[in-house]
Amino acid sequence: MNFLSKKARLDLVAKTLIVTSILGTGSYIILNDTTVTAYATATSSNKELVKAKILNDLLAYKTDITFSTAEYTAYSIGTDSTADPKQVYFEVLNEHPEIFWTSQSVLGVTNTDGSGNKAYMLYVNNLYSDSDIATKKAELDSKIDSIISQFSSYGDLRKVYEIHDYVNANVTYDHTVAGSTAPTSSIDPNTDLSDYIADTRQITQNNASFFEAHSLYGAVMNGTAVCEGYAKLANVLLSKSGIEANIIVSNSHAWNYVKVNGNYYQLDTTWDDQSDNKTLCPYKYFNITNGEMLKDASSNVTLHNATSYIPNCTDTTFDNIFRTVGSNNIIQGKNVMRVNDKLYYLDDSTNIIYSYNLDGTNQSIIRNPESDDLLIYNLMAYNGDLYYLTYKTDATHTVLMQINKIDLSTNVDSPVLNINNEFGLANGSMPNISFYIDNNKLKVTCDGANRDFPLQSILAAGITISGGNSISVKGGTTQLTANVSPSNATDKTVTWTTSDNTIATVDSNGLVTAKADGAVVIKAKANDGSNVENTYNVTISGQSDIKATGITITGTNNISSKGGTTQLMATVAPSNTTDNTVIWSSSDNNIATVDSNGLVTAKTDGIVDIKATANDGSNVSSIKTITISGQAVVTPPTDVKVTGITISGGNNISTKGGTLPLTTGVSPSNATDKAVTWSSSDESVAIVNSNGLVTAKTDGSVDIKATANDGSGVSSTKTITISGQVVVTPPTDIKVTGISITGSSNITTKSGTAQLSATVTPSNATDKTITWSSSDDAIATVDSNGLVTAKANGNVVITATANDGSGIKSTKSITISGQTTTTTIIKVTGITTTGTDSISTKGGTLTLTAVVNPSDATNKTITWSSSDTSIATVGSSGVVTAINNGSVVIKATASDGSGVIGTKIITVTGQVTASTNVKVTGINITGNDNISSRGGNLTLTCNVSPSTATDKTVTWSSSDTSIATISSSGVVTAIANGTVTIIVTANDGSGIKGIKTITITITGQTTTTSSDSVLKSVSISGTEEVGHKLKTKIKYDGAEPDVKYKWQRASKKDGDYTDISGADEEEYKLKSGDKGKYIKVVATATINGTSYDVEDITSKISKDTSNDDEDEEDNDNSSSSSGNNSNNTVAFRPATSNGSSMGPVMPTGESPAGSGIITANSSSPANGQFTNPSGHPVSGWLNSNGRWYYLDNNGDAKTGWIQDNGKWYYLNTATDTNRGTMKTGWLQDTDGTWYYLYSDGSMATNTSVDGYKIGSNGAWIG
Repeated sequence: MNFLSKKARLDLVAKTLIVTSILGTGSYIILNDTTVTAYATATSSNKELVKAKILNDLLAYKTDITFSTAEYTAYSIGTDSTADPKQVYFEVLNEHPEIFWTSQSVLGVTNTDGSGNKAYMLYVNNLYSDSDIATKKAELDSKIDSIISQFSSYGDLRKVYEIHDYVNANVTYDHTVAGSTAPTSSIDPNTDLSDYIADTRQITQNNASFFEAHSLYGAVMNGTAVCEGYAKLANVLLSKSGIEANIIVSNSHAWNYVKVNGNYYQLDTTWDDQSDNKTLCPYKYFNITNGEMLKDASSNVTLHNATSYIPNCTDTTFDNIFRTVGSNNIIQGKNVMRVNDKLYYLDDSTNIIYSYNLDGTNQSIIRNPESDDLLIYNLMAYNGDLYYLTYKTDATHTVLMQINKIDLSTNVDSPVLNINNEFGLANGSMPNISFYIDNNKLKVTCDGANRDFPLQSILAAGITISGGNSISVKGGTTQLTANVSPSNATDKTVTWTTSDNTIATVDSNGLVTAKADGAVVIKAKANDGSNVENTYNVTISGQSDIKATGITITGTNNISSKGGTTQLMATVAPSNTTDNTVIWSSSDNNIATVDSNGLVTAKTDGIVDIKATANDGSNVSSIKTITISGQAVVTPPTDVKVTGITISGGNNISTKGGTLPLTTGVSPSNATDKAVTWSSSDESVAIVNSNGLVTAKTDGSVDIKATANDGSGVSSTKTITISGQVVVTPPTDIKVTGISITGSSNITTKSGTAQLSATVTPSNATDKTITWSSSDDAIATVDSNGLVTAKANGNVVITATANDGSGIKSTKSITISGQTTTTTIIKVTGITTTGTDSISTKGGTLTLTAVVNPSDATNKTITWSSSDTSIATVGSSGVVTAINNGSVVIKATASDGSGVIGTKIITVTGQVTASTNVKVTGINITGNDNISSRGGNLTLTCNVSPSTATDKTVTWSSSDTSIATISSSGVVTAIANGTVTIIVTANDGSGIKGIKTITITITGQTTTTSSDSVLKSVSISGTEEVGHKLKTKIKYDGAEPDVKYKWQRASKKDGDYTDISGADEEEYKLKSGDKGKYIKVVATATINGTSYDVEDITSKISKDTSNDDEDEEDNDNSSSSSGNNSNNTVAFRPATSNGSSMGPVMPTGESPAGSGIITANSSSPANGQFTNPSGHPVSGWLNSNGRWYYLDNNGDAKTGWIQDNGKWYYLNTATDTNRGTMKTGWLQDTDGTWYYLYSDGSMATNTSVDGYKIGSNGAWIG
C-alpha cells in the first residue's frame, strides 16, 4: 500500500527528507545486526516526555509514532540529543522487555515543510497483528506468573540462584539466529519511503521467528534465544520477584546486573548456560564483580566491555566462591554445584568436597581426602545427590577410575560406576574422562568415546494412600491417590488392585467404582521392584435393588371424543425403589391402545382395562378401567341428485382478450353434490375455466355450458357475444446487420481497465443485445458490459456478438502493457540440521535432515558437504558415511545464494582396522636417564604417534651393550660406567626411531664412552617469510654425524608433507610457492649401518611485508655446535641497532657465582642467540622474568609452532620485545584458524574450552 502519493513523496524528498537511521546507533547483539542501545543514567524532561509518548504508543501496538511540529519544538527533538526519539525507543525496549512484539529495527524521519516547520516520524515494525499480540501477551503473562510462583517463598539470594538456574535449564542458545543477520528490505527509503516501510513490515512479520530469538517471548515460549533474550528473561523474573535488576549491553552482548543483600553484582546467564556443554561450571559468571569481569583475558573479555550503565559491583563474596583468576588473567570457574539451599565445592588440589550456605558461610567438609586418592574432580549434582569422578589405587589397579555418589540425606559415599571395567582399560592407563547426568543416565566420555550408563535407581521406601473410604451411591466412584516416598524416588508409579472385583473395581489411576454392597481392600504396589505396597479399606453400600411393592395409577376414567386420548400416570411404591419404571398394556386394543408412556387412545365404544406392571421383576401391577364412548359411525342420508341449474352473469365481452365471470345456482338446495363442469362450444371464440371465467379469443358467439357432476345429466347453457377481438398482424422480425465497437485500444496501467461500447445497425433491429468475449482471458478479461480488465502484457481480441441469431459480430484489438510483476524471492534465513552425531561402526552411515526456514522460502534445496572427506563423506541426500576416525563438520548450504549454512559435528570412531596402514610418525621416550648402582636398572617407556598408528610395536636396542643392555620391554640394565644411546625403532617399516642417552655411574668402575655419534635433534632457524633462508641446526652427542637433509611442505601443520624438488641441503630459501604452507626438514643420520630421522616444522610461511625480493640473503652465519650446557642462566642481548630488546632478560643477581654476564656473538646481533657463562649455547625451554622461550642448539630463540615431547607450542613471531615468548590462551593462526593453548603453553586437542569444541588437530570446530 502507498502511504504517500507520488507527488507527496517527491515533495518530501525535495523538502529535505532526512532518513536519520534504519537501525540506529548502539550495540549490536552477538553475531547479528539487531540493535540494543546503551541507556543513559541521567534523565531530562525532554527525554522523559518523548519516552512517555513512545511507551504509550507501543503499548497501544502503534507502528507510526508521530511527533507533531508542536511536539518537535516543545521536546527540543532537533537540538536535545537526549530526546532523540530513535535513541529513546531503544531505551524503552530495554526498560520494558515485556514489549516483545516490535522488532529492533526502527526508522526515524525528520520532515520539513515549505515554511521550515519540522515534524518527526518514528516507524516501528511489529512482528504480529494486533489480535495476535493480545493473544501472545496473555499467554506470556500467564507463563511468567507461573514461573515466578515457583520461587515466591524463598529469600532474595535463593531467588537469584533459582532464576539463574531456571533460565539456564529452560533456554537453549539459538546459534542459527546468532550466526545470521536481520532480514532487511532492498528498497532505498530515501527514494521510496512508503514502499520501504511497507516492505520492511512485511519482511518483519515473515521473519518473526528471527526477531523472537531476541525477545522475552522467544526465551519463555519458544525456549530458544540469543543473549538478549536470556538477559530480558532474567531481568523480568528478577524484577517481578521484587529484586532490583537491569540489562547491561556492550558492542556485541547483553547480560544483567542485580542487587541482592545490599550489594550489586553482574550476572551473565548466557555464558553460564550449559545447553551446549553439560560439563561447564554453571556459576562462572554468577554475581561477579566489575573488576573480575573485566580482568578476564579469555576470548569473551571484549563482550563484557559494557557500553551501558553498570552500578558499582565490588563485593567479592561470590568471586571467592565460584572462580579463580590465573596469572594470565583468565577466569576459571570452580567446580561448584547447588542442591536447594546449599553449595558444594570440589577442590581437586586437596581432594576435599566442601559444603556451605548460598552466601559462602558455614563451610564444612563432607568428603575428606582418602589414603588411596590420586585425584578427584568433575562434581555433578542430580536429584538431590552429588556425583564425582575419582582416580584411586587399590590391590589390583595402579589407577582405578570410578564415579562415586554422595547421598546427601545420609552422607554415604559409594561408587556407582567402575570406568576401568566398563571401558576395558588397561591397568595403569589414565585416559581423559568427563561425565554429566541427564535423564537418569551417566553420560561418560573416555578419550573421546561416549557411552551412557543407567543411574542407580532410588527405590520406593513407602506409600501413603489418600481419598474417600466409602461409596453409598449405586455405581458411585471415589478417587484414591498414592504418594510414594522418598520424594526423589526414581519410579513413583504404582499398580492398583482390588480384593474383590464383584464388590468394587479399581483402574490404573486409582479410581474405585462400586459394584455391590460390602467392604473391599484396595492395594497400591510400587512398580520399581522394591515390593513396597500399602492398602486402603473402602466400604460399599446402597448397591442392592429395592423392589416395587405397589403401583398407583392416576388419570381420567373415560374418553368421549372421537379418537380422543387420556394421559395416565403410574407412581411406584416405595419411593426409593431401585427401578421405578412400569410396562403399560391394554386389555383390548380394539377399544383403546396405550403407549409406553401411559397415553390411552380411544378406538371404539366400550370398556377397557389399562394395566401398569413393575419393570423390576417383582410382578407388582395395578389396573385402571376406562369407558370409551362417542366412537360410533353415523350413516349418511340418501344421495340427493341435482334437478336444475341456472347460470348468471354478463352476456357479452367487447374488449380485446377480455374476461367474464359466470356463476351457477343448483336445485334442490340439499343436493348432495352441487359441483359443475364448465365447457365452451367454440374455444376459438372463447374459453372457460373450471371456475366459470370466460376469456375472449375472437369475435363471434359462443355457448357456455355448466353440467352437474353428480351423474344426474342435468346442464344449462348461456350464449355470450364476443366483439373487439380483430387480430393485428405483427411486423416482420428485424435482424442485426452490423456492429461497431468504440473505446481505447490499449491499457498501460497495472490491472487497468478500458470501457468498450457496441452500436448495432439498423437502429430498429428487433434484438439489439450482444455478448462480449476475450480471445485470451490470461491477458485481459471483458465483462457483460464491455469493461476490459488487464491481466498480463500482450495483445488480445475483444469480440461483440449479436444475440438475435443473425451471426453478426465485430472485434477490437487491445494492447496490454505495464503488467509485469516482480516475483518476490524469499531467501533462506536459517537451516536446522538434525540427526545423530556419531558413527561407531566401520564404514557406518547416518542420515541427517535439514529443515529450511522460513517454511515459504522460494528455493529450499540445499547442498551437503564435509569439512574433511578423509574422515567422512556426505551424499546429496544427507547420508554421512564414515571413512576414518575423527571429528568432521557436515554442512548444509542453502542453494539460493543466501549463504545460510547449517552445521552438524559428527564424531567418527571404530574405523581403524588391521587393514588400515597408518604409519608411525614419531616416537617419544620417557624415563630416567642415569643408573648409579651395578646391575641397576630403569624402565623406559615410549609413546608412538599418531595414536591411530596401525602397528605401535617397537624394537629396543643399545648402542653399546658393554655399558648397558635393554630388554624388549624397555628395561635398561647397567653393565659398566659410561654413556650409552638407547634406540627404539618402529616395527611398521616407517623407519621412525626414538633415542635417549643413559649415563651409567658406578663407584670404582672405569667409565667407558661410546664412540658412536648420536643425532639428537634438528631445528630450523631464520625468518619464516618468502625470500628468506631457513637453516638447520643439529644437536648431537659424540662426533658430529654425517647428516642428509630433505625439505618438505604441506598445507596443514599436521597434514601430508611432500618433498620439495632439489631441496636437500642444510639451507633452504623460501619461494613464493611456500606462502601459506608449513615447511618441514627431515635430518637423517646413519649409526652402525642403521638410519634414523629427526625433524622440525616451521609455522605458516608468510609473505615478506617489507621486501618481496626472493633473492634477499640472510646474514645468519652461525653453525651447528654440540656440547652439554653446564648452566642455563642466560644473558640479554640487543636485537636491533636501536637497542630494542628481543628475547630473555637476565634477572638481577641470577648470574652464576664467579662468572660474568655473557652476551651473544656480536657478529650476529639480531638473531636472538643466548649463551651460558661458559660460552656454550643455551638450548631447550628457558624461563626469564616470568616468560618462557624455546632455544635451539645454538641458543637461537625459536618462533612459530614447535613440537616438544609430542605436544605443540606456539612462540611469538612479533618483531618487538615479545618475540619468541610462549603464547597461552586463545590464538588465531595466520590462516584464521583458532587454537587454544593451556597455561603450560601446550595446545589443547579433543576437548571443549569456554564452551567451544576443539578437534584432534587442535583447531576450533564449533
